[in-house]
Amino acid sequence: MSTLPESPGAQPRPPVLVLGATGDLGSAVTRRLSAEGTPVIVHGYSRTTELAYLADETGAVARVEGDLTTDDGVDALAETLAGFETLSGLINCSGINPSPDTVAEIDRSEWQHTLDLNLTSVWRTASLALPKLRAARSGAVVLVSSVFGIRTPSRRAAYGVSKHALTGLAQAIAQEEEGIVRANVVAPGPM
Repeated sequence: MSTLPESPGAQPRPPVLVLGATGDLGSAVTRRLSAEGTPVIVHGYSRTTELAYLADETGAVARVEGDLTTDDGVDALAETLAGFETLSGLINCSGINPSPDTVAEIDRSEWQHTLDLNLTSVWRTASLALPKLRAARSGAVVLVSSVFGIRTPSRRAAYGVSKHALTGLAQAIAQEEEGIVRANVVAPGPM
């Protein structure tokens, strides 16, 4: 898909923030947006070399490294976003699918870490992005859930619960930002 060049004097398009940009889905989304002429801000945590390469390859307007389950990681994102007046989108592709334990077997720390990354960090980043999306007057939030967020199988409770909750978060955003910011959840199957 191609895009028309911006007319002279037109305001540049606001960027889309892609969280989890180094994963399979996040990198594909980032490359597609870039190919369509949409500026991107890319985020990653554990794969910093891949993040740097992706940012260079796509001409990202900014790159953010940080663990979004920590205050330092969220602060790094906030600092980066402070350099932008508006965003046109937030796409959250980050997440983990922990070891396959039953509800009775799962370790409390693994449960909490799954919820922190798959849910709490999503809420924290959305709360940072929403003022910039509102300012664009046509922003969009896309939260990547999973088919396990629709129907959770055995031995996937932490993951399923965290992904179910994203639907509630997207519904709340859609209601609170109606007419200004759209919010949706996508639920891909195994990749």
